[in-house]
Parts: sequence; C-alpha cells; structure tokens
Amino acid sequence: MRSFAPLITLVALTLIGAVCHHQEWKDGTGRLEGYVKDSTTGQPLTGVSVMIVSSTVGAISDSLGFYRVKNIPPGIYRVYFSCVGYRRMQATDVEIRSGVTIRIDINLAILESP
Repeated sequence: MRSFAPLITLVALTLIGAVCHHQEWKDGTGRLEGYVKDSTTGQPLTGVSVMIVSSTVGAISDSLGFYRVKNIPPGIYRVYFSCVGYRRMQATDVEIRSGVTIRIDINLAILESP
C-alpha cells in the first residue's frame, strides 16, 4: 500500500504558506521592490542600500540587483538608493498603499572623482 505521508506533507506546507502570505498583507502595510543597475553598463548592483526616509524599514540589493522592502506603513515617502562608488539617487513622492507592491527600478551613475 502506498504511503500518503508525502502528499499530506505537501498539502500542509502549501496551506501554511498561503496562511503566512495572507497574514503578511493583513497588517495594513505595503511593499516596495525593484532592481538597481549600473547606469553605464546595465549590470546589476549588489549591496545597494535602499532607505525609506521617516521609517524604520529598508533593504539591501542582492546579487541580481533586486531589493524588496516589506511592512511599510501607508503614506508618501522619499526613498534613497546609495552604494559606495556611486551617486546617491532618490525617488520622491513614492506612495505606499496597504496591500500593494510598488515597483521602482533605478540606475545609479558612477561617482566621478573630484
């Protein structure tokens, strides 16, 4: 007789994942995500700091240049993108809404020597 344990485990994990995902959005917050690239080469930038001004949340871009900031209270924000060797950029009037993911892709320019 075949064991149904693997199937039951898969169903349980799927349900747990769905419940956790649903609860993440129940708290009334929004998300900000996107990619950061070098403006000259188009290559993804790793380690870019993404800071939401007037909040306690932020993120760092990964090896693909992707970042995601979760749990941002609804409101209008200024977002700074900074990385060593690059000019700091900002996005202004970024409106975060409950249950919504906002996407901002940005290109950073190399910081020129004085």
